[in-house]
Amino acid sequence: MSRPWVFIVFATLMVVMFSTQSSHGSTTTCVNDSCYMGASTSFAGVIGSALLAMFVGNYPQQAGVAIADEPVRLWERGVAFFIDFWAVLAAMSPLTTIPLLLAEAHATGAFRWAFERDFARPTDFALAMPGVFGSFAVLFGYFYIHPKIGRATLG
Repeated sequence: MSRPWVFIVFATLMVVMFSTQSSHGSTTTCVNDSCYMGASTSFAGVIGSALLAMFVGNYPQQAGVAIADEPVRLWERGVAFFIDFWAVLAAMSPLTTIPLLLAEAHATGAFRWAFERDFARPTDFALAMPGVFGSFAVLFGYFYIHPKIGRATLG
């Protein structure tokens, strides 16, 4: 698949994910004893996240051609890293938010795709941290596995 097509598919998945919800993930802010907790995602975000993960792992790549003209510039590597980082976080954030939404639904009796509250529950940290560490593990694996199997990353 050529780079313009990869960009079109990636951009389309991002539009699908962020058209229904402006943010996917959770946030917690505590100052002294006053805490704010919020989490949000959407059904389209979860489906888009799964499709993005499948696309990044399985899209057909063009055969590499060695060009000995000039080395890759630092800013090009930075842009590629940013694209890769954003793709992994966009794929992981909706999925890691689901446990928080389910716990909130259990506590309130009604499931919603987004919530905000002015207090923290003891389970918030226990539910959020596996998602954070899981995202770091997937990000590390993303950058570790691609060179090992001889594939280029999305960026």
